[in-house]
Amino acid sequence: MAASPILFDLRLLPPKDMSIGRTPIALRPPESLNGDGAGVMFSPGRMTITYDSIRLWSRESHLAYNRMRSWSQGGVRAVHVPIITDYFAPTLTENGPVWARSSFSDGGTFSDGGLFAGETIVAFVAEAALLSAGTLKIKVSTGGQLVGGEMFSLFSTELGHHPHDIVQVDNAETVAGGVVYTCWISPGLFFPVAVGDEARFVRPLCTSIIQDGEKLLYETSGSLLSDVRPTMKFIEKLGW
Repeated sequence: MAASPILFDLRLLPPKDMSIGRTPIALRPPESLNGDGAGVMFSPGRMTITYDSIRLWSRESHLAYNRMRSWSQGGVRAVHVPIITDYFAPTLTENGPVWARSSFSDGGTFSDGGLFAGETIVAFVAEAALLSAGTLKIKVSTGGQLVGGEMFSLFSTELGHHPHDIVQVDNAETVAGGVVYTCWISPGLFFPVAVGDEARFVRPLCTSIIQDGEKLLYETSGSLLSDVRPTMKFIEKLGW
């Protein structure tokens, strides 16, 4: 039985830069183009995510990186990798990232001084869709308007988390408890989805392995705890 993937912790391992893309591969289910009219727009391939210059500044962050390095070594074990979409997610506010933090109503914080941050986007699949479907109905209960260009992820117990782009929004219908959007998505669905499945817009997740089975190094500098900026590259994994 495969080990359950771990989550890449952006709080402990913040990158200076992030880049994403899709590496073209031979067409095969579930990545082949579909025939529902939107499929011709889809880019087949697996998502690649690169975190550049991950900042290691404390013992805790060095330990977190070393654990991630050891866990992902050789591309054997999977990692749930967040995609930083703060500045184009459908938030309720026009300015600033999703993760703007606030204190409790009495001005207090957690015992460690941390502030409270609630999710500002709640969205679900509004209509069941089949494998490779190129359109998806998404109900946004809390959040801003979908206009196209957003990214979200869906989860399957067999295949993990997988991100999709919203290419175009064809229709928006106000219903009880929110708005239902008919969206063209890219790529087509990797697995069937049911009504009520979460569409994650707050830092979507991608279940990945280390790209090309890289053997990551652990390095330090003369100052030991500072100025250490490793890079990690991940590629989407279809299944655990």
